[in-house]
Amino acid sequence: MKKKTRRNHWLLLTIIIILLAAVPLLYFYNANQGYWWDEVVYLGLARNVYEGQGYWINKPWQESFRPPVFAYMTACMWQTFGFSEPLVKFIPPLFGILSVIVLYFFVRRLYGDREIVFWACLLLATSHMFLFYSEKFLTESIFVFLITLSLYTFYLGFDKSKWFFPISAAITAIAFLTRYPALIIMGVYVLYPIYFQFTQKNKNKGLVKKIKNSFWIKSWPYWLGFVVFLLILIPWFQFNIIVFESPIGAMFTGLGTVTGGWYVADWYYYFTHWTEIFGLVGVFAIPGIISLLVKRNKPNTLIFLMVLLSLIFFMIIPRKESRYLLNFFSIYMIMIAVGIKDFRIWVRSNKTIPAIAIIFIFINFAAGVQMIAQDIPAGSSLKEAGWWIGERIPEGTTVMSQNVPQLFYTSGKRIVYFPNKAEDLQKAIQNWSVSYIVIESREPTYPEWVWSWDDYEKFPSPVFDQFGPAEEFQEYNKTYVWVYEVTS
Repeated sequence: MKKKTRRNHWLLLTIIIILLAAVPLLYFYNANQGYWWDEVVYLGLARNVYEGQGYWINKPWQESFRPPVFAYMTACMWQTFGFSEPLVKFIPPLFGILSVIVLYFFVRRLYGDREIVFWACLLLATSHMFLFYSEKFLTESIFVFLITLSLYTFYLGFDKSKWFFPISAAITAIAFLTRYPALIIMGVYVLYPIYFQFTQKNKNKGLVKKIKNSFWIKSWPYWLGFVVFLLILIPWFQFNIIVFESPIGAMFTGLGTVTGGWYVADWYYYFTHWTEIFGLVGVFAIPGIISLLVKRNKPNTLIFLMVLLSLIFFMIIPRKESRYLLNFFSIYMIMIAVGIKDFRIWVRSNKTIPAIAIIFIFINFAAGVQMIAQDIPAGSSLKEAGWWIGERIPEGTTVMSQNVPQLFYTSGKRIVYFPNKAEDLQKAIQNWSVSYIVIESREPTYPEWVWSWDDYEKFPSPVFDQFGPAEEFQEYNKTYVWVYEVTS
């Protein structure tokens, strides 16, 4: 009777954890008044696919290096239910909630420890970063769901049936076509069996017998997984050859976009921003990583490999952003959950350490809700500018701006970039028959000559005074976007 009561308590706690993620995600659903760059890239790609124009925006093959799953998922929903932006904006919050659910089953299978399950799910469900990006029309929450499911089925290949290996490989391929860092999972796919092979009990001492009974010889479904992975990628390889003249050209083009001049930082960036990424509860990653190293069992080794390989990958890439680690947040949360439990045991504190962890978690959750609420107006000025332009100029005319995805999606017009030099502005306007010029203060890719500075505030250069009349668009009670009409 006591066991049944305990199980009911844990079930109730699990439901509460899922609700913690679901309530803010559903409450703020479709509340954003503007778009981020990547959001409208995926919306634009999906709309072009939906309209039969091809996998690009603005001009052939622009942004087509993006992994295709999210855009095609969106286009398929439009094909089925009709074009509706609010409809597809439900995708990321939904996968955010599903990520917590699949993490519950994964950790329960991995450790069989209710306390670690509780902490891991609670940490993910209340993470400020996870909540914030699950509310955006981005791939983060979908990717977290897929890599968690991929590792879950991979572990089931060892723990239950080898036929889970090709299933895991198929999920990994879909994850790769959602975000390219999923290739890291294939590294674990290769390295983890080495640990499994050399730690399993094998009474056959002879070398020949050991080889014959080895994991790699007996587990042919494991090798089938590699075949399944490559088969799913064949259409993507073919597309790459046509567009990028290389089977993996899109991935390297995408990698090139994250090695440019913006957000480049030193290799230790993620360690100096650890608290910013994980909140105060991130301090428990220290006992977590120690525990993963000291207790060398199969679950800990799997998590340690994922943490190690993902950190190495993101440290090597020159461009650093806090949200990049979000790709593997479910794995980091397992590490932190292990850290909370083991640290509690090490210091012999059944109440103090959990209480501190709960306080840190509550702070994270409150910060996530606040981040979502504060970001609601972000990008609204550029969105309004796009609508304003779309209503005023006919088809076939051109707009000059650096904000290509946003203005292409909202105005429906062709967008061209600013020339690198101010003296080439008139020539570019004439060559492209530019009707409007749009300048947005927060976009870092504009050439320096576009701007004037006054008390650290950006304003368009006087070179644009020759055009007019100018229209201004505000958000947060401040002008962010200037629109100039090009008169002949």
